[in-house]
Amino acid sequence: MGPDAKWLILPITLSTIILLAILISSYIMGILAYPNGGGAYAISKNNFKHPWIWVVASSSLLLDYVLTVAVSVSAAIEAVASAYPAVEGFKTTLALFCACCSW
Repeated sequence: MGPDAKWLILPITLSTIILLAILISSYIMGILAYPNGGGAYAISKNNFKHPWIWVVASSSLLLDYVLTVAVSVSAAIEAVASAYPAVEGFKTTLALFCACCSW
């Protein structure tokens, strides 16, 4: 594909900017509506009647927390493995150990 896909850069960039604008505005609205704190679960629980919406909000938060740990641990293990080549064969074991210890 390579050079033929250069035309995709602008639509992808614009889509990313629009998505970030939506995200930032939703955070600002949440902060203005709940100045003393409150996350996605609290906001959805107070504004929606159906419990499944609360479950979706809390599940997405849990997934976000798990993925944040996974990405951080994998990046750290890659950095260690690049600095110490002897660790290369133990990356998976080290990543699992670090992920389990971070909880």
